[in-house]
Amino acid sequence: MGWETSFNLLILLGQNIFLIQPIENNMILYNPTDHRSDNNTYIVQGFGIKNTSPSLLKDYQSICIWRNGEKYCLKGHNGVDLYCKRGELIYYNSPNVGRVYKVNNEDNNSAGCGIEIISKEDGQYYKHTYWHFIAGSIKHKVGDIVFCGQQIGLGDSTGWSTGDHLHYMVKPCDKDGNIDFWDNGYFGAIDPTPYMVLNTFAKDRLKITIKGLILQLLIRLIKIKYV
Repeated sequence: MGWETSFNLLILLGQNIFLIQPIENNMILYNPTDHRSDNNTYIVQGFGIKNTSPSLLKDYQSICIWRNGEKYCLKGHNGVDLYCKRGELIYYNSPNVGRVYKVNNEDNNSAGCGIEIISKEDGQYYKHTYWHFIAGSIKHKVGDIVFCGQQIGLGDSTGWSTGDHLHYMVKPCDKDGNIDFWDNGYFGAIDPTPYMVLNTFAKDRLKITIKGLILQLLIRLIKIKYV
């Protein structure tokens, strides 16, 4: 049994038996890439109309979907594009445990290859979406548990993309992944940048995540023993 498998079992034990609470109560999002910048330049394109590249704005605004007989169109870019090189490791970036909701390992749509993960932050569920991975680079399957700093794919430019980068989205949802605000002009996405600590990398938080989970398990075990 590999260490990742062992640790996933530890997380499941904590969630299902000892009812572990999230490590962080307020949403914090670390940098999901391996891109180290000397001048703190991490974002290629930001969220919303004001931060959308003028040359791409009309293209985004032409993207529409139909839901329950209603037509919804984008106002602008509905995520943040982060620098990453082709083949660069991409990591799950919330300190709270996540559950894989959807996986697309084939370059067969506008989003390209990517993964969606649901986490619970301060009582609210969120869907984290990562797009434009190398085809076949996602090793997780739907229902898998992931933790901060765990590799989820490799950066690329699959799908509708003008170059190598990571497209990252956050959408409030319910525990089953149903989006809360389809009609907000961004298909339910919110601007994640106020919550992002881009000069702190998810990869570097791995040891802290492990220590935190083990500590919580020990606390639960002690409480059960002496109650």
